[in-house]
Amino acid sequence: LISMKVGGGKNKNSIKNDDNIVRKYPTMIMNLLWFSNSVITMASSIVIIPSQIKGLVGDSNKGKYMGILVACCAVTTLVCSPIIGILSDRCRLKIGRRRPFLF
Repeated sequence: LISMKVGGGKNKNSIKNDDNIVRKYPTMIMNLLWFSNSVITMASSIVIIPSQIKGLVGDSNKGKYMGILVACCAVTTLVCSPIIGILSDRCRLKIGRRRPFLF
């Protein structure tokens, strides 16, 4: 962290080690990957999945089965998120606590 005095000078809590600073380039790459993943997920949920459901069950039942699919996804998220959070908090691997659970 960089902390500056109001007058513009650095105080005693200034940068001591460059390893603690978050690098811009890896962060930008990670954000770009997450954004592209979100775009692909949204495209599949808006276009591909409804057309696949329509092909499987027909035009008359597509709304019902799309609702069932959305409800199943919501329940899965509701159940799995706290479990993964608890596992992540208790993880003691060499590579870190959160890193094995970032997917």
